[in-house]
Amino acid sequence: MSPIFRYSFFLSLDEKTKGKILASRNKLADILSTSFANKRYMPHLTLFYLDREENDEAVIKQASRVFEEVEAIKLVIKGTTLFTTKNADALVYTFKNPERVSQLNTQLHIAYFKRPKSDTPHITIAKDLSKEDPDIYNQLPSLTDHLVVCTSLTILKMPLDGLDNRYTKVHEITLR
Repeated sequence: MSPIFRYSFFLSLDEKTKGKILASRNKLADILSTSFANKRYMPHLTLFYLDREENDEAVIKQASRVFEEVEAIKLVIKGTTLFTTKNADALVYTFKNPERVSQLNTQLHIAYFKRPKSDTPHITIAKDLSKEDPDIYNQLPSLTDHLVVCTSLTILKMPLDGLDNRYTKVHEITLR
């Protein structure tokens, strides 16, 4: 059996937004008396994950079809919220106008899986926060109503064999 790879589809963020998110992340580290410095992180909007056998050419071909006529995406931040799982929380920014990103997410699900599905568009500030962490999201700088501009789609891949957890860049599509 061929090894399985995780292909991650990320929308890039404008430089101003990246800076503000990194500042929020640093403030969060101060509040929690911890450091995120050792964790690799580049602010982005996760659009889609695909776990499959390695086939960069096919992945790029399908993504290029979906994004052929897509223009730069403009989103307005609604605020912060916690996405909760069984063991930990992730602090994220959500959007007032997520419809275009949700539509692209659904189109990617149809292109790769032949069935629609839509996830909640968000930008993760920090994940794996302890359930005991204080009500931290109210202490962060507000980015409510901040305009986010996404100008490209980046596709990365990483083997899911547990031996190497580093992403490598597969392809980038500039949005019109």
